[in-house]
Amino acid sequence: MPQSQVSVQVLPQHWQVQARVPEDRLMLALAQAAQQAPAELPAALTVAAVRGYAEGRLRAVGHDGQPWAIVGNEVLPPEPGTNEWLLRWQLRPAGGGPAESVRLHYELITREVATHVAVFTLTQDWERGDLPHAPRLLGSLTHTPLWLDVHRSPPTPWAAAISLAQQGFWHLMEGADHLLFLATLWLTAGLSVQAGHWQAAPTQRAVWQAMLWRVSAFTLGHSLALMAVALHWLPPAGPLVEALIAATVALCALHALKPLFPGRELLLVTVFGAIHGSAFAEGLAALQLDTQQVLSATLAFNLGLELAQVLALVLMAPVALLLCRSSHPRATLARQVLAVGTLLMALVWLVQRLA
Repeated sequence: MPQSQVSVQVLPQHWQVQARVPEDRLMLALAQAAQQAPAELPAALTVAAVRGYAEGRLRAVGHDGQPWAIVGNEVLPPEPGTNEWLLRWQLRPAGGGPAESVRLHYELITREVATHVAVFTLTQDWERGDLPHAPRLLGSLTHTPLWLDVHRSPPTPWAAAISLAQQGFWHLMEGADHLLFLATLWLTAGLSVQAGHWQAAPTQRAVWQAMLWRVSAFTLGHSLALMAVALHWLPPAGPLVEALIAATVALCALHALKPLFPGRELLLVTVFGAIHGSAFAEGLAALQLDTQQVLSATLAFNLGLELAQVLALVLMAPVALLLCRSSHPRATLARQVLAVGTLLMALVWLVQRLA
């Protein structure tokens, strides 16, 4: 039978409960509550009808027996191609102070449909190291009982920061577009331009300097974007940013084939880094952290990204030194083949993401 998925988040100023419920079970529950046959209900549910049905079906009581305030009851209809309604409540502990536990009385669909199951997870508690990418299962509710005790984990300093650093590391290492972007940057490290064509780098030092300066510019760009989006100084980039990332890879590949912006690589890499950072920041902005937590989260996530970049630099440096220092035609051909392959891959990503 379709289940409801209920997530609990412990945020700086309040707790948040979010339920994803299947539309067909919701319609059946509305029919039972109204003592109507499903055929007598409207063909499609309305937000007003669902909000009215959900009123009072979530209650929270603290360990001291004091009821918590329910602030707001947001109801969102199914997105195109889905059949799940989204309901969201904000819970404020009695007295406004922090709380270690709460008893949730939940009767959405489970009161009317005895076979329905609501699965509860704790998806965020920054101070205790619980984050959305590794939710903690709390339990499930059916027709009986109709309540569930939620207990926070013991305090674990630095657990969330370490987890985000690991996430940042793997976000870059598993992102083929980010890795190809870095690799393409280093295809022209230290090269000079003569008559509109690339010439081999004069020394190994020039190659190393160019690689380090470019990775530093990329770091600066995505660090600024991470901070700005996470602190809501800039709006979230939205789905278009993934297409823009593919476009940055394509431009770098074209630049590796023929100099498009010689001498201005650092400026453009900083801008491109900000575009990549906007994509990194989507997850951080969704955590709804306070300013201090945003700074810690950004620093931790960025540290993981930098460790991944250093590892990528160490692995790619021998190839970059070999291709950029040699003036042999085979070295030039190898750079061009790699650039063409990257360009084709970037164009495929661009078309897919725009579609």
